[in-house]
Amino acid sequence: MHQVVQNVRNGRLSVTQVPEPLVRPGHVLIQNACSVISPGTEKMVIDLASKSLIGKARARPDHVRQIIDKMRTQGIFTTIQQVFEKLNEPIGLGYSSAGYVLACGAGVQNLKPGDRVASNGPHAGVVCISKHLCAQVPDNVPLEQGAFAVMGSIALQGVRLAKLGLGDTVLVIGLGLVGQIAVKLLKAQGCRVIGTDLDPSKCQLAVQMGADRAAPGIGPTEVGQLTRGIGADAVLITAATKSDVPIEMAGACVRSKGRVVVVGAVGLNMPRQPFYLKEAEVVVSCSYGPGRYDAEYEERGHDYPVGHVRWTEQRNMQAILDLMSDGKLDVSPLISHRFEIEQAAEAYEMIKEGKQPYLGVVLNFAADEQSKRVARIELKAAKPTQKLGVGCLGAGGFARMVLLPALKKAGGFHPRVLC
Repeated sequence: MHQVVQNVRNGRLSVTQVPEPLVRPGHVLIQNACSVISPGTEKMVIDLASKSLIGKARARPDHVRQIIDKMRTQGIFTTIQQVFEKLNEPIGLGYSSAGYVLACGAGVQNLKPGDRVASNGPHAGVVCISKHLCAQVPDNVPLEQGAFAVMGSIALQGVRLAKLGLGDTVLVIGLGLVGQIAVKLLKAQGCRVIGTDLDPSKCQLAVQMGADRAAPGIGPTEVGQLTRGIGADAVLITAATKSDVPIEMAGACVRSKGRVVVVGAVGLNMPRQPFYLKEAEVVVSCSYGPGRYDAEYEERGHDYPVGHVRWTEQRNMQAILDLMSDGKLDVSPLISHRFEIEQAAEAYEMIKEGKQPYLGVVLNFAADEQSKRVARIELKAAKPTQKLGVGCLGAGGFARMVLLPALKKAGGFHPRVLC
């Protein structure tokens, strides 16, 4: 099958043929029909990978500190070896896709083969996804739109954290893919929406999506005029920039005791004075909802009781798909480009260069990707040797960077099987 992968060390992006995964307990095997490139998050990833080693270190000082700590405990040579091993490891890109269920692992009860689902799967022909990280796509929702469910969940979680009511005024800073969906969700909730972005065309699109006012350069003066001098009840920051300008503008535009929700990756060196004088709250939204990064929820399948956590990441995904089904969220105006999976490198090059406007970039997987999956094990007789044959089941980070190098260094061992 095809998968979009990137070498973190040299930044090289490619569409590679890789083996299809097998279904695991508590997981669902999905044949992707399409996936959506995240123009903010994924652009940051490819930009970071394109930097030199020094550039990577400057961009991620937190990783540098981890490396220094590891040097103190494991030694310089071992740490450097592990760092380069990690950099050479290709990573799969993408986290918003839709397709058909091929198989369900033990413990999956609400899905069956043939069901249409959206998931946080990468740009790959077949993906194995936790049962809590996918949601069923209604029959009247095209899979191309269903592939936006995770993007929509990111916007929805930000809207939920803003704790808004009917008639509240919200300023959305950054009108990219997530920002545009946020505009639509806010209007569906009965809010007055003001949007701003550096790109005039995105502001025009936001008005098409329902914003009451959207334009570049909107600041506290215009927000004050539009709110009778009160200020925005809430500010959603859905931009992607290292600059501190969005958080500074949010502090200037939010009303007294209002709320600022940071959804995008932006600079957070905020001025104390405006937030102090207004007693404004600042909340950083975590991805697509409660359960994210919790291994008990995502990997081991332990759901949160609905009476305690009404909107988990999976329930947020289902809510987005239900809004699409009800005709309250149409993301088709957000699709600017479509590419076949084999052309993914061209799509990313377009995003990286930024010479033409883009927003929702969809990757389509051809029907011939739906080949029969065969688990094949080839047994070959090995020549006799004086060394002890060793088989390794699992080639994770510890095995590759610690265990196998240690066996090689010790000598007297011959690797027989690695899977």
